[in-house]
Amino acid sequence: MKFQRLTLLVSISFITISLWLAGCNSHKDRLVEMTNIWVAFHNYALDHGGWFPRNDTNYYAALQLLYPNYSPACELAGLSGDYEATITALKQGEPLTGNLSSWVYPQGLREDDGLDLALLWERRAGVRPTGNEDPSGGHAVLFISGEIKQIPGPEWDGFLKKQEFLRKTAIEAHGAGVKPAQLQLSPKNYK
Repeated sequence: MKFQRLTLLVSISFITISLWLAGCNSHKDRLVEMTNIWVAFHNYALDHGGWFPRNDTNYYAALQLLYPNYSPACELAGLSGDYEATITALKQGEPLTGNLSSWVYPQGLREDDGLDLALLWERRAGVRPTGNEDPSGGHAVLFISGEIKQIPGPEWDGFLKKQEFLRKTAIEAHGAGVKPAQLQLSPKNYK
């Protein structure tokens, strides 16, 4: 299983190198950048015992751990973040902040946590994974599984409650030495 996952991630990495370069040069296709950042998170986890980036300061400092070895600065800007300022700041050794990046990244997760857990999402409502506007006010979300979804605005609060429950359950499972994927999770617990 671990060999298959490694083979898959290596294959995806090779395929996305060209997409990564194209995405960073033009930054026109934000969907490609979301796919690339998923690969960056999983490559980071492979090198860090299955853990996604963690930092005691804040989640922006945790995201910055992906730069430069796993992700270029452009992908850390998010879908509506300040693309050029993020690149300039990180190249100059300045910290990633909410003024630069539009990602929301809930830390504390592992690559073997439930695949329906959100890895990160766009902070600004009304932005699709492509970077285009969403009249429903929805949010672009990247899941641990690599799936990218647009959560409609009217469903956003319920989505956040579900994610909070799933994250809390996963983090508690880490402390108990249980894999969250093995837990029986009931939807009634987060409604």
